[in-house]
Amino acid sequence: MTEGPQERAPPVWQVGVMSAIVATLAFVPVGVFLTGVCFLLDISLRSFLTFGGTFSEPVGLLAWWTASLVPAAVYTALCMRT
Repeated sequence: MTEGPQERAPPVWQVGVMSAIVATLAFVPVGVFLTGVCFLLDISLRSFLTFGGTFSEPVGLLAWWTASLVPAAVYTALCMRT
C-alpha cells in the first residue's frame, strides 16, 4: 500500500522571512484601502496611523507593519506546506 506525500512544516526562519516579504508587499495596497475607509468614515488618518496619538508616525507605521505579520505568517505557513 502506498502512502501519499507527507506534509512537512517549513523551517521557522523560512516562514519568518517569507511572512516579512508578504507583509511588506501587502502594506501599500492595504494602506491605500484603509486610507479610503478612513476618508469615508471621517477618521483622521494621523489618528488612525498613530493609534489615536499613542505613538509617533514612524512608530505607528512599524506597529501596523508588525501587526500585519500575524496574518502574513499564517498565510505563508499554509502556502509553504509540502
